[in-house]
Amino acid sequence: MEKVFKALYSNRTNKKFAQYIPENYLAYASVNMSTEGYLKQLPALISRWYAPLAGEYADVLTIAATALEIGLDEKAIGKVMRGDNVFFLNDLQKVTKEYVSYEYDDDYNYEEVTKTKEEFVPNFLWMFTSEDQRLYKKILEFAVKKQEVTLEDGIYKIAPQKKLEPIYILFKNNIVFVGSDVEQLTAIQQNRFKTNRNASVKKDLLAHPFNFVVKTSAIPEVVNQLEIPITESREQTLQDLAGYGNLQIKSSKLIKNRFSGEMSISLPKKDKNALQYLLKHIIENLNNNVIN
Repeated sequence: MEKVFKALYSNRTNKKFAQYIPENYLAYASVNMSTEGYLKQLPALISRWYAPLAGEYADVLTIAATALEIGLDEKAIGKVMRGDNVFFLNDLQKVTKEYVSYEYDDDYNYEEVTKTKEEFVPNFLWMFTSEDQRLYKKILEFAVKKQEVTLEDGIYKIAPQKKLEPIYILFKNNIVFVGSDVEQLTAIQQNRFKTNRNASVKKDLLAHPFNFVVKTSAIPEVVNQLEIPITESREQTLQDLAGYGNLQIKSSKLIKNRFSGEMSISLPKKDKNALQYLLKHIIENLNNNVIN
């Protein structure tokens, strides 16, 4: 299995990603797994892990994997999408949306009325390395002809759908950028994007094949903006999160036949140390449960 996983995690994250870390973000996730390595090791993965789960179809799955191994050009596909991905949830932006309502007269006859309302939607930026972008561009050019996509100043715009805001796509420096904020992509295109100067974010992004970070302190405001209902008993717990730091889950690369991972959260500096803070909250929760 060491041979399999060495191939999967042989990628190096594109260092240019560090130039495009948003100054303010709510959360981010990065995954770096070699597409070429995955396709090469697919038969081994299927025989070891996937096939046993397929039951009576295990032999068919193994044959299909062998056919893929023969027919696919892993190096070519690896250039289309190398396997390093970074996704940033920037913030929530307020948009005006139309919806259909009904108005009734005194005789209960109704008519459809189009109204507008304001709501918050996620604002995101996703980037991945692609050394061969021809396939993406051909698909988008075909969509332009079908009037499903527009191209303006080098940025493609996918038309908004019923429940989705427009999505924008930019190709630059062997990187494909996909986002919901056209101004952010325009800034990247024009070399005026202001990157986050937090050195630890750049270090984690480049050093670990998997990262997941959430700014815990922002959760109460996000819940409020999205109008997510919270029970009264959980309201104080939610508000307490405003004093926390980042929640992070990350994994290391394969070293001497071994993987390792780490989960951490920065606790509020209200007590002498983290242990005292945790014990205090455990006791409070136990007392509340006894009372309830």
